Amino acid sequence: MSKNVCSIVLSLGLLIFTLIGCFSTYLFEQKKLSKKIDFILAVLFSFVIMLSVLYLFPEVYNCLGFKHLYLFFIFLVVGAIIMRVIDHYLPGHDNNKLTKKEQKKNYVHIAVMSSIIFILYNFIIGMELYNTILISTSETVQLTIDLAIRNIILTFLIYILLNQDNFAKWYKGLLIFFLGISNLLGTILMMIINISSAITSGIFFSIIMGMAIYFIVYELYRKVIKNIKKKQTIYGIIFGVIWVLICSLI
Repeated sequence: MSKNVCSIVLSLGLLIFTLIGCFSTYLFEQKKLSKKIDFILAVLFSFVIMLSVLYLFPEVYNCLGFKHLYLFFIFLVVGAIIMRVIDHYLPGHDNNKLTKKEQKKNYVHIAVMSSIIFILYNFIIGMELYNTILISTSETVQLTIDLAIRNIILTFLIYILLNQDNFAKWYKGLLIFFLGISNLLGTILMMIINISSAITSGIFFSIIMGMAIYFIVYELYRKVIKNIKKKQTIYGIIFGVIWVLICSLI
């Protein structure tokens, strides 16, 4: 099997694991899942933080090095600004005075924002996956397994939040579709252009990290800290940390 075909097969495999995460939500009663929102938000909170610390920043440093680290700070701000604009115009923005109906719309708002971040992240990782397979097939398989495990829990969390409101099924399907196929799109793009630039990758990872930091600070932090004494929140934070650590050790 050629390396091009192998990279596409592995990327398609990631789509399958994304769908597994999505459909696994139906193994639980939706009403019971709705009562676990504090846990879900806490897992997402620690998950994004750990991803930024253990994956995004190391990728940025590997790509930019100390010499071009100034680009990290510039595009970190760019990423935060992009997320601020999306946050402002996306329906369901949190104004801290929400009715129960508005709160459910805000959960969808959080799900859409996290989907945007991880669609972009998976797209760039798809490009990296193709570059990796040109060097080492075993490292590519290891990277794919890591992504597959992360995608299961991530899609599970996002889909639960999407189901908290009467959200259009086609819209939910579209988000999950792009979340699952983004790795494949990144791989195909890299196969076509066949150009690799460490600085360009570092800039993209910096933008994504800026978006992630904005998302953590302005969307998740207040919700998690408000319920920090609840067992659901504490267990959620611990679970998110452990899950990412397990992925990093694979």
